[in-house]
Amino acid sequence: MAVVLASAVLALPAASFPGRNGDLLFEVVPAQTPREAFGGGPVHLVAMDVHGGGSRDLGVVAGDEVEFVEARYTPDGRRIVFLHAIDKPNSPEARYSLDLMNADGSRRRVLIRQPYLAQFAISPDGKSLAVLAIVGHSRWSIYLSSIAHPRLRLLSHTGPLGSIRWTKEHNLIVFNASSLCWTGTCRLDTTTGRAQTVSINDRSYQTAGPAVSPDGKTIAFYNPHGPAGVRIFGLDGRFHRTIRGFYPCVGPFAPDGSELALQDRCSGPGLGISLFDFRTRRTQRLQLNVPVPVGGEDHLVDWQPRHATS
Repeated sequence: MAVVLASAVLALPAASFPGRNGDLLFEVVPAQTPREAFGGGPVHLVAMDVHGGGSRDLGVVAGDEVEFVEARYTPDGRRIVFLHAIDKPNSPEARYSLDLMNADGSRRRVLIRQPYLAQFAISPDGKSLAVLAIVGHSRWSIYLSSIAHPRLRLLSHTGPLGSIRWTKEHNLIVFNASSLCWTGTCRLDTTTGRAQTVSINDRSYQTAGPAVSPDGKTIAFYNPHGPAGVRIFGLDGRFHRTIRGFYPCVGPFAPDGSELALQDRCSGPGLGISLFDFRTRRTQRLQLNVPVPVGGEDHLVDWQPRHATS
């Protein structure tokens, strides 16, 4: 059982919608064969019941193990947006594709296809995307696009980023954006493109790939130093607590904000996942059996929102 150090009582993060938590979404990567001699098998997305009640293979989303996949559920949990390479990612002018499908893997369609797509976030109403891309002879920038009628519209020249999250307050939270704000972490207004610096007195989050709560007010990230564990900060800079333990990959938050997924490594066969419950302040290890091929690995990518009527 993990030990929790708290500096103050942490309020339960606000729910992202009136509903309940659905499946965990995994990228399942085939056996890591020598790439020069053999081709890897196809990469799948797999939805897994959080209580270990079963899994559903949503189908192939990339051709082999070097064609990475990033995937997110839309806020209503009914569709998945996923980014993948359609050429070898390390090749010159490699093309990437941002696609949309139903949560069961059906009705797939391409949204945006071009070289130099790197990150994306989905708006809280599920109608728009923020995409980190290079268009033409420009530089890495954040673009906005409608999902119904995809077309990239420039929001801000940012340079390379670590990750993007879209909050309810018409703000993007962008990490590792040193050319945009002096701390590297900013709120970026999606209507004006103006950036506001976020100051957190712990720089580990710059490299740890932080998780952002559904209400956009809290981040969680791993710090290996004194004591090692997951730090919970408000985006106002206030420290809330440390969840002690070796959890080098943190997140996602549950869609209702009540729990946080903690991973004992970022990928690999038999990935160990625990849930920290903000209500009980306890950590419980999940008993999951994600269908990973022999020699392959899995990677937790998202947690499905599910309305009470779905």
